[in-house]
Amino acid sequence: MSIKGRYRDFLRRIGLILIFDSYAWIEFFIGSRLGEKVRRYLEEGHEVVVPDIVLAEIARKYWREGFDKNL
Repeated sequence: MSIKGRYRDFLRRIGLILIFDSYAWIEFFIGSRLGEKVRRYLEEGHEVVVPDIVLAEIARKYWREGFDKNL
């Protein structure tokens, strides 16, 4: 098993909780290469916490700039 694979196994065993900032979520929503990393963590089943301030920042961005209804 590669070092990367062992690291992911280790993270699953310790019950990692992830907190993504606004930038990470926006990259995820637009489907960028960086957002792909967020998607992989979500698919791996890690617990994710989204602070209220992050939700507010994302809502403000899309309210101010408009948003794609397909998101």
